[in-house]
Amino acid sequence: MRGPARRAGRPPRSLARRLFGRNDLRRPADRIETGVIVCLVAAFLTAVVAAACLAWHLYQSEHTAAAGLRPAVAVLSRPGPAAMTAAAVGARWRLPNGTERSGTLTAVTAPAIYHAPAGTSVQIWLDRSGQPAAPRPARVT
Repeated sequence: MRGPARRAGRPPRSLARRLFGRNDLRRPADRIETGVIVCLVAAFLTAVVAAACLAWHLYQSEHTAAAGLRPAVAVLSRPGPAAMTAAAVGARWRLPNGTERSGTLTAVTAPAIYHAPAGTSVQIWLDRSGQPAAPRPARVT
């Protein structure tokens, strides 16, 4: 089998051969150069993935800040509903300035309340007045 179908599996073998092969005509400097190139490509790909993750996190935080929502943790005072119903559960949470508030959470404002026992901490979003608000849906572009 010759042609492109046979060459599809060659790059890893070719790279391994360039790094560790027993070619008498290859100098040690050639092997070092190949190793440096492989390390630089790996570092570049890692930097691209890290930059993409950082950009996504920054976009989400700016999007949330623009909506005026602030994250908070609420503690349930009663167990959450066992079924996907429109039940409300009492909870208490602290505002960013330290004052404690209490109120009701629904599945819209805190989707994590289903099957949660009393005393469970759940992530909620507060609007500018300190009341629970539905998290903004992510924009699909």
